[in-house]
Amino acid sequence: MEARIDMFWEASNAFTDPSNKRTKWKNEVSKLRKFLFRNQSARLADLPQQRLLDTIRLYTQLFPEEEDVLLLVKDALAMPFGVVGTKNKKKLLKLHEQLLGQEEMDENAPPPLERWFSCVGMDVDGYLSLLDDESGEMIESIQVQKKCEHWKLIKKHVNDGSVRVKVIEDAIVQVEIDQEQ
Repeated sequence: MEARIDMFWEASNAFTDPSNKRTKWKNEVSKLRKFLFRNQSARLADLPQQRLLDTIRLYTQLFPEEEDVLLLVKDALAMPFGVVGTKNKKKLLKLHEQLLGQEEMDENAPPPLERWFSCVGMDVDGYLSLLDDESGEMIESIQVQKKCEHWKLIKKHVNDGSVRVKVIEDAIVQVEIDQEQ
């Protein structure tokens, strides 16, 4: 099942290349929706869940006006918690609201939460293993884009244990290297 999720991820990434044709994206979204329907009883680990979420997010970015993408997000929201966990369902709800155009700016809403993490690892896809210094919680759902400045800096210093990452709303906004270690 995880291998199939990786295939969906690779297929969605193929549509980001402007030189490739984007004509078969609806077929891929349809296959993904059928896959979700057939695998409702499955249990996914965090990484495959995140890969599935990233695939859906990519389709929402590439084809935000299309009804098929909205239906894909709705199907993913309807999945049991073993397939799509609470944290990912919250992200899917945000995507759903964005697609519907219902995301409103609330003046009384608190500012986005800013948190600092210690980076303890990075896999080949750029997913970071982040340790929350305050709660001791480990987060592995945040990805840094390959070959960007943050990626290069983290890759260079991650094994030293001296990388600190500032995250706002699941996005990396700042990377610092602790020189004391």
